[in-house]
Amino acid sequence: MNERVRLVLTTLGVAFLGNLARAAVSPEGAGLALTFGSFLLLPLLPVLALALQQRHPGVRWGAGLAAALASALCSFVLLDPQHNQDANIGLGLYVTFGWVPVLGGAALLGGLLGRLALPHAPTDPPLPPLAWRGWGWPLVLPLLGAALNLWAEWRLSQRVQAEFSHDHIPAPDLLALLAATLPLLLLLLAVSALPLTLLRNAAQRRGQAQPFLAWWWVTLGLLTLAQVWWTAWPRLAG
Repeated sequence: MNERVRLVLTTLGVAFLGNLARAAVSPEGAGLALTFGSFLLLPLLPVLALALQQRHPGVRWGAGLAAALASALCSFVLLDPQHNQDANIGLGLYVTFGWVPVLGGAALLGGLLGRLALPHAPTDPPLPPLAWRGWGWPLVLPLLGAALNLWAEWRLSQRVQAEFSHDHIPAPDLLALLAATLPLLLLLLAVSALPLTLLRNAAQRRGQAQPFLAWWWVTLGLLTLAQVWWTAWPRLAG
């Protein structure tokens, strides 16, 4: 198995220990921790993508494992049933933006410690160059998904306004709806950084874009469909 794939699997396993620990400590919230709680692993994916780009193995593993430990701790705390009786704003903020200040900071510290722990470890040779032509076009899919989400939010706001017209509900604000949709798009793009990194690295080692570029299309298509099903479809179906 490729060393970078082992790193991804190891860090995801370490991060999921936080969910398992919460399920063991709080049996009443075990179902939430082991199902919906898996979404708390999403902020870890873009951090892993950055860690995989590091050529020094100490930096690579140190950053990945430190981010995974921070992710496990965040999952353990945020999945506490006492914090999930009502809408948990902290959980939503962590899923959307936690990869920048929380896990990113842990990865920086872990990478530094890994570099200090293995000062004489051999650095990986640079991968052969590969043109980026064609790799950006699949990003059209999440953009289309974001547009569909925005339209679904607009339709839902119009239905609410029509149903409660006697309460003088203001007309939908397009800028406010756009601001609500943009974080979902940013999260999807951040999550897609990990499969992009793995597929690009494999293509560089092979020296050709295909079939990895095709898998990149498939990956972004599946991620976009999942986001649309999770966000836009309930609003359109309602």
